Amino acid sequence: MTGQRFVVELFYDVVSPYTYFAFEALCRYRQAWDMELKLRPFLLSGLMRESGNKSPAVVLNKGIYCAKDLHRLSKYYNIPFGLHRDYVQWVLSRNTLHAQRFLCAIDLYRPEYLETVSRHFFRRFFGEQKEIMSLECLPKVAAAAELPRDVVSDCLQALDSEPVKTLLRKNTGEALQLSAFGSPTIVATINGRRETYFGQDRLLLLAHDAGKPWLGPHPDAPAKL
Repeated sequence: MTGQRFVVELFYDVVSPYTYFAFEALCRYRQAWDMELKLRPFLLSGLMRESGNKSPAVVLNKGIYCAKDLHRLSKYYNIPFGLHRDYVQWVLSRNTLHAQRFLCAIDLYRPEYLETVSRHFFRRFFGEQKEIMSLECLPKVAAAAELPRDVVSDCLQALDSEPVKTLLRKNTGEALQLSAFGSPTIVATINGRRETYFGQDRLLLLAHDAGKPWLGPHPDAPAKL
């Protein structure tokens, strides 16, 4: 059917560094691709457990490579980025249940703030190299994102509510049904079918499959002569 908007869903967890770049790139491409971007927060630790995947941090050579690769991507996308010295310990010993529930609460009750709060989780973790796993960090992220106090209070109170838990389980379960094994998992509806892509480096392939232009990391930048 003609006239339908291009819909892309981003299944994501704010603990994933590669997801940070995919998130920003997709936000930048909304206009260039005439795209409706749907943000779907899920729990990466649960997804990896159920899919049998393991963090790159547990493979020494992969971890060394990823650290270099992420700094290259930081320059490519022009996004400030760094890894805290305790990053591996944080990732292996803790999860982002509180952060992802907070995002689900926002999605349920004040979805207009979901993008900006997600961005500030990424900025806190990878821009400022501060932890995002504790309950105590949630008001700090919300304040940085300039959320109204009543929104912050309502979403914090909803963290343990059944609707929030159900949404997080739903997003994680749907990702598993799509054979997802990590973050970012990107799902694009192309010719009526949902096509799944993993990783920020597959945006070029997504664009090709959807017949959309790939204009580099900054689609709004003036063309170089």
